[in-house]
Amino acid sequence: MDTIRDVEQKLVEWREAGLVTADQVAQILQRERSRVAPRPRSSAFAEILGYVGGSLALIAALILGAQYWDEWSTGARLGILVVTTLVVAVAAILVGRSENPAILRLSDFLFVLATIGLAFTVGLFSADSMEWSEQTTVTLATLAAFAASAVLWWQRRGTIRHVALFASTVAVLLSLGTHLEQVDPEHIGLAVWGIGLAWGMLTWAGLLPPRMVGYGLASATLIVGSLVFGGGERASVGLLLGLFTAGGLVALGVFLSSALVLAIGTLGIFIFVPRAVFEFFGDTGGGALALLVTGLLLLVAAVLIGRIGRRVIREAREDQATAEVAAAPTTSRTVVAVAVSAAVLAAIAAYVVVEYVPPPEYATASAGAVPGEIAFTRWDRGNCIIVIPAAGGPEREVTCDHEGGQLTWTADGSLAMVVWDKDHEEIAVIDPDTGVTLFTREASAYRSLLATARDARSRRADGAHLESNNGDGIATVTIRQTGQDPIEVIRVDGPSSYGFFDLQWSPDGEWVMAVDTMNRLVVVSADGAMGPYLVGDDISEPAWHIAGESSYTIEITPAG
Repeated sequence: MDTIRDVEQKLVEWREAGLVTADQVAQILQRERSRVAPRPRSSAFAEILGYVGGSLALIAALILGAQYWDEWSTGARLGILVVTTLVVAVAAILVGRSENPAILRLSDFLFVLATIGLAFTVGLFSADSMEWSEQTTVTLATLAAFAASAVLWWQRRGTIRHVALFASTVAVLLSLGTHLEQVDPEHIGLAVWGIGLAWGMLTWAGLLPPRMVGYGLASATLIVGSLVFGGGERASVGLLLGLFTAGGLVALGVFLSSALVLAIGTLGIFIFVPRAVFEFFGDTGGGALALLVTGLLLLVAAVLIGRIGRRVIREAREDQATAEVAAAPTTSRTVVAVAVSAAVLAAIAAYVVVEYVPPPEYATASAGAVPGEIAFTRWDRGNCIIVIPAAGGPEREVTCDHEGGQLTWTADGSLAMVVWDKDHEEIAVIDPDTGVTLFTREASAYRSLLATARDARSRRADGAHLESNNGDGIATVTIRQTGQDPIEVIRVDGPSSYGFFDLQWSPDGEWVMAVDTMNRLVVVSADGAMGPYLVGDDISEPAWHIAGESSYTIEITPAG
């Protein structure tokens, strides 16, 4: 006896051959499904257990790896991920032999979990075994997830697999963008918007079933892309894009009789219309009047939509497979969808490349040109403490044995770090040459002293303080002092999102250091005559030390 899946496949073939119409297909499927017995409660119970069990297994593997990460070898880390992924995949294969819809959904969910496990495994192998860059690691991991999701979706084009394919596709495209350093948010938003449009077009062509799932994902992505784009330098253009997108989705939702697309478009209207009114009209009476008119128009639209609401809801609730069979892809739609998608994505890519502004490059100082040395933390093999000459040069790894922060120099030239323990915090005083912990003290007694020393680094003894600013693609670092003209020591061109933070004085007050948004450390003389010089990258919590200078240090002694 043929299963429902067999009937669906035959109907697709008959419709493509012109033997039956779309309406006849829908009627036949409705009749056949009405004869299928309802699923037993045991199926729903098994489905729930599978969701919870598969999720817990993968989460447990990740937690276990996080707890013992530093103690395990690369092989052990890979092993736990591989075994967990294989177990989940085998479980998905075994339960996937059922014809029960609930069990098939469970199989799809488990396959998605296995895909996530595969991505983590590939990423770990890339980072730990091959020691490739973070960007390459992320790209390879997302490509692995995309490949697995594409194969799974091709085998059975259900809702869960469709969502997994969409998520992995977006992840791959965005990961490719990470190879461009310091990409502007508006470019990311525009790329996301383009992905949503392309996904919607391919869904319309029938290439990405289930259709309503594809339309929903595409609609949400278009709104998110508009929001991100509007958060950049071109806020006004972003608002117009958001209004156009939301209005188009409302119209499309009515045209497609899709309650989901209609809801997402309406949500977009409520997001963008008030923002646009106050952006273009401000707090004037004209803005309030425009908002009132917009609200009345929305009410009118709601009434009109309500008049056809029964049809919208009825068709939105229509069995998904019926809709898919009735909307098989055609050559003309495929050509149009692929052409429009390719054209839009190519135009966006060209715009991003043309408008892309690379981050600034910095020269390196000659050895000894900048006094002292700078300690910082880096999360490559845990929370490692690194020391580097202030002029740049070879790094010296002090220790990777401590999980903590608030790195500070002591007056006698040792390093102090607040170490985070499960039950309490303590300060570990560390020899910067050997990495040996000299002694520890309770952190509570030194908390205010640490905060004072940290805050003092941005204000010199004579009151001169540091501030940064970035806008219109220009990032600056300025010294300001009461009664004197400000001194702009760094002024560079870069992406709109580029800037500086963690500004600090050198202990002798003659130099300034700053970390940029790419986590690079640069130093410049206080008069702006020397530098800025690149010291190092992948920097967190830098602290400067010059022998004989006790500024910005703390006094800490062993107990007793």
